Formats: sequence, structure tokens, C-alpha cells
Amino acid sequence: MIVEILLLVLLAGIMVLWSFSTGEGPGGPDEPMRYSIAQWLYAHPGQLPRGDDPSLLNPIWGLSYAFYPYLSYMICAVFMWAAALVSDAPEVLLHAARLASTVYILIAAVFVMKAGKRLFGRDKGLLFAVLVIFMPGFHFLGTYVNNDSFALMATAIIFYSWALCLDEGWTWRACRGLAIGMGLTLMSYYNAYGWVLFSFFFFVLTVLLCRPGRMGERVKFLFSRGIVISVITLGISAWFFIRNAILYNGDITGRRTATACAEIHAMEDYKPSKHWTPKGAGWSFPGLMMFQLVGWEHNWLILSLISFVGTFGLFDIFMQEPVSKTYLAVLILGFAGMLLVLDRFLWHQRTKQKSKRLEKGQLVVTKVIRIERTYDAKAIFHWMVVGAMLVPIILYCYYAYEVDLQAQGRYFITSVYAIMYFALSGLCAILEKVFRSQTVRRIIYLLIGLAWTAGAVFNYITVIIPAYA
Repeated sequence: MIVEILLLVLLAGIMVLWSFSTGEGPGGPDEPMRYSIAQWLYAHPGQLPRGDDPSLLNPIWGLSYAFYPYLSYMICAVFMWAAALVSDAPEVLLHAARLASTVYILIAAVFVMKAGKRLFGRDKGLLFAVLVIFMPGFHFLGTYVNNDSFALMATAIIFYSWALCLDEGWTWRACRGLAIGMGLTLMSYYNAYGWVLFSFFFFVLTVLLCRPGRMGERVKFLFSRGIVISVITLGISAWFFIRNAILYNGDITGRRTATACAEIHAMEDYKPSKHWTPKGAGWSFPGLMMFQLVGWEHNWLILSLISFVGTFGLFDIFMQEPVSKTYLAVLILGFAGMLLVLDRFLWHQRTKQKSKRLEKGQLVVTKVIRIERTYDAKAIFHWMVVGAMLVPIILYCYYAYEVDLQAQGRYFITSVYAIMYFALSGLCAILEKVFRSQTVRRIIYLLIGLAWTAGAVFNYITVIIPAYA
């Protein structure tokens, strides 16, 4: 417990110092547009903004983030109101709003630690948490006003609920956690919605296939708990989508209306109808992956991966290239190690029932019946984690190819829990093959964790401080 508290204190210290390092300038991509929503909410207590409010429209892009879920910015406004009791200076209000993102990441870290213990045990579970929270691209999102940090908090709650289910089944605690996590995820980033989709599949499959009892009892449990989960989830999130449907002629997501708004108000070259896209230019997707824009350090694929593990500022502050590639090498090695444990994805086992008879004093098999009887919840969990990992990545690729060319790993940052889960599982599989001694493996886990944590500290000291000095 003491180690976990110390890690959280260190994480909080890095994020707070980083946040103050950036001053009043943009601390990250789109922060002014996002902070404008929090400012509007702060200035209009008890009211909610429209997406097409002229005071919120970006003069270049012609739209605002008020078309999309903004519960995270509502909480930012609460932090701003609290800070205003002491001072309403602009810099104080900005840092108060940023503090909300810091809190989101800290809450995410707590649930990551809890999930790690459930899935890996104490030592490896703590390493899992360290791999996630001290990856620079993760805690960078706790340093400025954004919605990604809120999505990471929400999906961490979901991930923990899945881990809790593997230990205890679908207890009321696991169901409540899942419902709250899904409700908050729906109020975050659309790219994170894969966690909601595969939560549905995970719940249904584990109840119908893995829960003891007759099928009728399982179905009854499915609907009784499922209804409660749905009520809580919709209670958290439905109001926003109903409001959008009322304001924007049935457009519950606001995306269609935002595009129409941008077509009217955006600068000429930034209107959606004139915006350049790789697909519109006739490129193939492999061509996009190898494309390197003038000013980019790498091609689109490599830049996306590097920015996932950590690129900062307005995605123009880079870690040293060997450092970035070391992070990626560890993840690639871990995924390679998963080849050693592919049997963990076998989600059902077939049993054989043999009929025999006695012939000339010997038992002879007359018939073999193959029966599928047992299903493994942990294997189902693995498949669901794969799905939750791939959806943000697929949506990111689709968006870059068909809508707006971006090379920013934050768009699939909610895949981080799945990526680190498989990376650590693969690393453990490799170490178990190479080192028979459990003591040696524990020492290696400790050294990896210490190196990963130290890397986060040195990244702040050697990259962030000089960048804003």
C-alpha cells in the first residue's frame, strides 16, 4: 500500500509541475478550444452551451467542442469555481481547470493498480500499473485541459470491472463499476466507445457461457443485472444525447451538425468539403502509412507510434529518438512473447465421451462423442481486450485516412490498458522460459519497473523543463 501511495504522489508531482511548466500557453493540442467550453460553463452557472454558440466557434475550423460530450469540462468548471474563492486571476482559473485532468489520471492510476493486482498478483500487477501510468504519453494527458484524460479514467474503471468479474463473478460491485465506467465512457471520447461495445459482449458471454446453473437461470440473471447496468449507464449519459437530438434535429452525436456548422463558418480552405484527405487524393492506406509530411520527424505510422508513447506540447516536443524507440521495443518484445501463450485464447474446451463394449475379453471403443462443455472466462476476457484495443486504433486509422490526416497517438490512447496487458503477459512468458528461478524473475520485474519510473522523471527533467525554460 505504501509503494502504491508513493507512486501516486510521484505521478501527481510530475503532472502538476509539468502543468505549471507550460504557463498560460497551450499545454497540449486544442487546449484553447477545449478550455473555452470550461470557461463558458464557469461564466454561465446552471446553463449548458450549444455547439454553434458564436462565442465558442473556432475562427479557423468553424465549430466547437460543445457539439460533443463535455462532462469533463463541466467538472473543470467546478474546479474553477472552487479556485475562484481564492482568486479569479486568469492563470489561476486555467491551472484549476488543468487540475481536473490531473485528477482524472490519478483516478485512472488507482483503478489500473487495482486491476493489475487482480490480473497479475502483487509484483507483476504493480509493474503493469507502472508500465501504464509512467508511460510519458499517458501522464502527459494529466497536464492540460482535454477529454482524453477523462476517457482514460472511464475506461480504467471498465477494465477494473472486467478484472473483478474474473475474480468474483458479476457481483453487484462489479456490475456497478461496469455501469459507471460505461456511462462515463459514453460521456468522453467516441474513440473510446469500443470499451462499451466489448463490455456488452463480455457481460453476455460470461453470464451465458461461464455462470453455473441452468440456462434459464443464466438468462434471468442476465436480464436482471443487465437492466440495472443499463439504467445506471443511461442515467449518467443519456441526458446529453437526448439534448443533442432536441437541439440538432435528431443528431444525437452532434457530428453531422458540427460538420454542417464548419461548412458555414470555417475559413475557406478548412471547410469540410474542401479539406484535403488521403482518400480524396486517391491514396492507398499503405501509402498513408509511409507518408512523411514536411516538418514531420518520421512517416505517419512511426510518428503515430512514437506520439503514443510520448510526444508533447502541440505534438512538436519529442523525446530523444533512442528513448522513444526503446519504449516501442519493449512493447514489441512483449507482444512477440504472446506467441508463447496463444493457448490462453482458447475460450472453450471439448471433451470426449467414449462408448465401449467388451469383445473377446477386451474393451473396444464403439463410439466417440465430442461434447463442448466448458468455457473459460479468462480466455473470453482476452478476446474482449483484443477488441477494446483494436477499435480505437481502427477508428484512428479511418479518421486519418478519410476525414483529417493526423499523426497523434492520443487518439488511440485508450488502447493503452490492453496494450500493456498483452505486453507484460508476453514479457512474463519470455522470462518464465529463460529464468526458472522465481526470485530472479521478481528482481527483473523490479528493475524494469524502476527503469520505467525513472524514465518518466528524467523525461520531465531533460525534455519538458528545457522546452519551456
